[in-house]
Amino acid sequence: VAEDAVELAVRYSNLGADELLIFDLSNTDEEHEAALGIIKEIGRHIDIPMIGAGNIKRTEDVKKLIYAGCQKAAMNMAKQANIDLIEEVSKRFGKDKIAVCADAEEQIIDHFDLLDQYCCGAILLNSAPCKGYKSLSVIPVLNDPTIEKIPNILQNSGIAGISGDVINFNVEQIMQIKRMCADQGIEMNTYECTCQWSDFKLNTDGHITVV
Repeated sequence: VAEDAVELAVRYSNLGADELLIFDLSNTDEEHEAALGIIKEIGRHIDIPMIGAGNIKRTEDVKKLIYAGCQKAAMNMAKQANIDLIEEVSKRFGKDKIAVCADAEEQIIDHFDLLDQYCCGAILLNSAPCKGYKSLSVIPVLNDPTIEKIPNILQNSGIAGISGDVINFNVEQIMQIKRMCADQGIEMNTYECTCQWSDFKLNTDGHITVV
């Protein structure tokens, strides 16, 4: 139900996720519209960006995801019709709004020039990249929940993040995972203050004026 999806999204956001990847697995137009309604509701309750994927068949579907609050729409590269649509939707909505979902790394390699020109990133399903892509941000979706291998993957150039069960099964440890990666020299959003309390100028009562 919608309330469960919103609650789950808020939990991920509050526990330190940087971005939310949402797959619309609906089959009918009615289910698709209901899914868009859930995405809109999620967007009203979280402060992190959303990527919308699934059930994209035409330009109108990309527009609906963006209007629903998704910062990016991810096209399924398993469908040739979607590959043919990438240039059109990129020119209409902007390269920064268009990503792709690839079932295999070969799909990225075979269409790299197209993706590099018209997409801001790629979501690689069910596997870790064998190589990095300096000019194309790749997010692998890993179904192995083992967190120890995360730093090695993120150290590859072009790897923008990690998704999948490796996060789903360790959601309570998101900040610990980030600190583990930061300790190995990988840039992370750890929400740590860059200044100390002693750096602030206090008034005579020991307070800071806030406007």
